[in-house]
Amino acid sequence: GAAAAASASAPRGRAETAARLATMLDAFTAMRRADGSLWTVQDSAGDLGVALDGIEALAGRAGIRASGAPRTSRAADVRHFDAAGYTVVADRSAGDALRIDRGSPGPAHQPAHAHAAALAFEWDVAGIPCVMDPGCSGYDDDPWRPFLRSTAAHATVAIGDRDQSEMWATFRVGGRAAVRTLERTDAAAAFRLVAECRPWHTPSAVHRREFRRDGRAVCIEDRVTGAGGQRIAAHLTFGPEWEVAADGPGTFRLSHPHAHARCRIEGAVSASLHRGERSPLRGWHARGFNDVVPAWTLRLEAGGDAPWRTLLAPA
Repeated sequence: GAAAAASASAPRGRAETAARLATMLDAFTAMRRADGSLWTVQDSAGDLGVALDGIEALAGRAGIRASGAPRTSRAADVRHFDAAGYTVVADRSAGDALRIDRGSPGPAHQPAHAHAAALAFEWDVAGIPCVMDPGCSGYDDDPWRPFLRSTAAHATVAIGDRDQSEMWATFRVGGRAAVRTLERTDAAAAFRLVAECRPWHTPSAVHRREFRRDGRAVCIEDRVTGAGGQRIAAHLTFGPEWEVAADGPGTFRLSHPHAHARCRIEGAVSASLHRGERSPLRGWHARGFNDVVPAWTLRLEAGGDAPWRTLLAPA
């Protein structure tokens, strides 16, 4: 509809609208997994009743094309979406992908669907979602809403067991985390991105996170400074079809019916596994609206300001 309206307008309006729609299509294409589903970013849900392939087909009929590599390509690439605050690294030949949330809650005027998830990530291995965001199970009167928006439900770091941003009511955000990207590369084979987050409740605290890819392995290095002795906790929630088991000190075996991976933790942190726990809520994933199921969560607690590393790789 927007493309048709632009075609009936002046040439300048037509060109500007087409360019904006192409940018939107770029982001839409990058935010889909190898199987065509959406990443579970923010309030994304898997049962919205939207024909995702139809969106790309409709854009194509209007002459709108994404500039990035299509999902059917076997190429590896890195896509940065600065306005939205996302980076996606896709290695399509292996079926691996990494999505990083490196933005503050947005849009700034009303981040209704934002979660407290700065510097969180999702990781797919061999086309299978492995490390996942918690998803969305509902809005008004949904008892899961506060948890699924929380920092602790995402693959990032919580300081003082509090949310990075002040989440309240169903769609509201008060104080906002300050997030910025410090370094980044555009090469998928030697990808590196460094960013930092200052939570709204303790502006002196800084969570610095570095992502690196080495072949198919992903390394995440974390360090928190200026937290004044508050508890530092990181979480990784795995897709509900994955089984997770300790396989030695700091080492975990990840098993799925169609893929296998491993996770290793290095540094002065304690690690514990949780699944389907009610008090406090730990180890849950929303597959869609009104469909919250148990899922393994790895919780890491750090002492002091020494860095620690999380290594993820196919097995």
